[in-house]
Amino acid sequence: MTALLIVLIYISGLSIVLHTYKPLSILEKFSIPLLLGCFITSLLMFLMSLVYIPLTILNIALTLVLFSAAIIGMGYKNINLFYQSLVVQIKPTKIRIDFIWLGLLAFGMLLFYQISLKGLFWPITEMDAVAGYDLLAKGIAEEKILTNSIFTNKELVLSCGPRLFYPPFLSFINSLAYSLGYETPKLINIVLVGNFLILFYALVRRFSGPLAAMLCTLLVFITPEMFAHVAFSLTNYPSAIFSSIAIIYFYIFFQERDPAYAILSCLFLSGSMMIRSDNVVFIMAVTPIIALMIYKKEVKVGHGLAYLALPVLIFFAWNLYIKYVIGIEQNSFFVKEFTWDGEKFDKLWKYVFGLITNKSLYGLSFYAFFTFLIINIYFLIKKDMWAFIFMFMVALIPYTMIYYFIEDEAYLFAEGGGWLASGYKRGLFSYIPLAWFYVFVSKGPSLFFKFIEEKIFEKKVRLIEQKE
Repeated sequence: MTALLIVLIYISGLSIVLHTYKPLSILEKFSIPLLLGCFITSLLMFLMSLVYIPLTILNIALTLVLFSAAIIGMGYKNINLFYQSLVVQIKPTKIRIDFIWLGLLAFGMLLFYQISLKGLFWPITEMDAVAGYDLLAKGIAEEKILTNSIFTNKELVLSCGPRLFYPPFLSFINSLAYSLGYETPKLINIVLVGNFLILFYALVRRFSGPLAAMLCTLLVFITPEMFAHVAFSLTNYPSAIFSSIAIIYFYIFFQERDPAYAILSCLFLSGSMMIRSDNVVFIMAVTPIIALMIYKKEVKVGHGLAYLALPVLIFFAWNLYIKYVIGIEQNSFFVKEFTWDGEKFDKLWKYVFGLITNKSLYGLSFYAFFTFLIINIYFLIKKDMWAFIFMFMVALIPYTMIYYFIEDEAYLFAEGGGWLASGYKRGLFSYIPLAWFYVFVSKGPSLFFKFIEEKIFEKKVRLIEQKE
């Protein structure tokens, strides 16, 4: 049953790819389906819960079959064309062995194998999971419904704090593992990360040579705090996966105007909203760009609104569910009345600066990003990747300011486990792939790596022309 369920999840994601396959590389075609399939599965489980359909493995499998059949049916003419595109892409070509590229790949695979072993060996011990979404996953697996006895026990809900209020992506996906009889669902995060790294490499490879793309992917993977979280069962890494991929695909859509990228970006953004509500900042990041494209008549109003509809709907649906079905408001720990506190603001940003400059947490990620932002100032003035930088900053600044409005200052600034030291610190994961993407894709570094690969390694590299 496990194999069948995995296949159905993959096919549900593949059904989307059948509608967007034309501009995608072969690595994208193979890595996207499982990621989107997990999002689709969690969304369907949420809808099933709203109409009181028991979340049994059989019901979930049948729902996935019906969904996949409907989506594939709408694009059945693409099946043969999709197959032909794969045949063309895997057609044998002359391969030149690049030992440095292979060395980086082998090193990354060794690290991935080792951190996977660690994740599968240790049980779930992270507080947020034990008292939150993994606890809820066990309740879902046992009682076959989202509104189970955990949620109906108000004293338990309040004692667990906001951990139970996270959107149910990870709870739903973990519950599948428990329903199938597994002791730990940690393999799910490991598989998600593996697919993400392949997809991220493919996206960077669109704008750079293979060596630069492999180095960029490896630097994201070995970011110290993120690397450690591959072995955990927390929401932060899946959140980073869906959020960063959503922004990158939207940037590619902004560059190339192909609606396939907009569809994928919308779905990944929607997936991020099923994982963490604070990812609403990424909706805020893309909205002004959509408005600009509508103003310039590059996108129809209806298409722009359609892009935003699903992620916004998921955001409000979960918040309304928590408020009216569970009877708890997610914003209960925010200030009730706004008053400006300059001392708190200064203290917040000093704390944040200390986090992003902590190399034991993020390595050189933010150092590299801001350094190359300065180095690239000439190209930035020429509007090189200005939309990408805009989205990065428009997401990061509001995300930081969310913490300014938290009422309990003692816990906000507490060392070791406070809101900033734990929640904000891990929330920055979403910006690590984006930071390295910019470092390797922006005009200056991309020209440098093009020179290296062509002059030293004698590999022809074609760079996509960045549009304004």
